[in-house]
Amino acid sequence: MLSILDLSGQQDLPITLSTEVSTTYYTNGTSQSRSRMFFQLAGESPQRMGFLCRRMGRHLSEADAVQSEFKSFQTLAGISQALALATSATLLSAIFSDPTDEITGEEKGWFQVYQWPIYCGVGYLATGYIASNKLTKTVELHNGLIGDATHPVFIDFQPVTLNPSAIGPGVRIRF
Repeated sequence: MLSILDLSGQQDLPITLSTEVSTTYYTNGTSQSRSRMFFQLAGESPQRMGFLCRRMGRHLSEADAVQSEFKSFQTLAGISQALALATSATLLSAIFSDPTDEITGEEKGWFQVYQWPIYCGVGYLATGYIASNKLTKTVELHNGLIGDATHPVFIDFQPVTLNPSAIGPGVRIRF
């Protein structure tokens, strides 16, 4: 177990994200897959992320840009989790509800019955996707600020790009 004093020295280590997928195959022909996301500090074994990546957050740079991006990730990931619960709750409610309109007595269409599970599900997927991008950007900012030497830095000059909508000179710098 690391103490508070030990963590300060680990805030300048590069972080790598990885995903572990395990699949169990059953004799009846079905299978079940599980995935877990891990982070790894340079030279150490992979560690679990923790709820809303709190374990990894202790190892991030204290720079405002990194912390701002990480807080944004945590907010979006929390909203995504809430929408996942709302999707489940509204879907169960829609399945077991009466499909007739209380005022007119007419039967509702399928979209009217399932509109809230659809809205919540789309919101869950969208916020989860954006949160995932925020997490990746957080780690890239952290690694960029500490000078991660595991990725080469190069500059390539492109006099003419192959994209017809963006023809013209350009410089691309990747870190």
